[in-house]
Amino acid sequence: MRLDSALLLYTLGGLLFSLAGLLFKPLSGIFSSVEIAAWRSLTALAAVFVIRRLAGFSFNSLPISWSRWQLFSSCAFSFQTIFFSIAIMLISTADTFLISNAAPVYLVLWQYVFEKKIPTRTELAIVGIALLGLSLFLFDSLTVVSGTSQYFGLGAALIAGLSFSGHIYAQSQVGKEGMKNGERLTQGSVILGTILTCLLTFPLSAVYPGPRLTAA
Repeated sequence: MRLDSALLLYTLGGLLFSLAGLLFKPLSGIFSSVEIAAWRSLTALAAVFVIRRLAGFSFNSLPISWSRWQLFSSCAFSFQTIFFSIAIMLISTADTFLISNAAPVYLVLWQYVFEKKIPTRTELAIVGIALLGLSLFLFDSLTVVSGTSQYFGLGAALIAGLSFSGHIYAQSQVGKEGMKNGERLTQGSVILGTILTCLLTFPLSAVYPGPRLTAA
């Protein structure tokens, strides 16, 4: 991929992420975090269905291989979606992005877990600097603002970042598996992860519904 293409995708991704606070925060007090994740995933599935139909693909032949890497990638994607929704409703949008966007740092962890790859000195230095900054931020956040929701929010953001990095790492492995019926298996991981999110969140939404604001 060319550098300008990568930068464009990175910028577009940042723009879409920046909309999360604007779209999520107004729903606080109406829907729960789980409900937001549920309807967000269902909307994504509907969009995928429309795009696939326009592209001439059918849901009868999804690019799903059920390999261990695709399953891991899908589960990590689902967890990231759910815990990101929880975090952004409990703490500030900026805090959520700062913590969850440390995901590239966690890739060193996944490489060691699955490949037993010892980090280089440069990688260790980068991770050390990132973790130092993250720890200083967490210390400042916990001393300025305390409370159960704050702790849960910070924890959810950390899990979201760890899950996202796991998804990225697994997708790199899924990409090596090739394609199925003319579609990349990495696309199947996202579809499967979105379906999994719906299967997890809609039952939870029935158990933990949002507060629903009532008219005065």
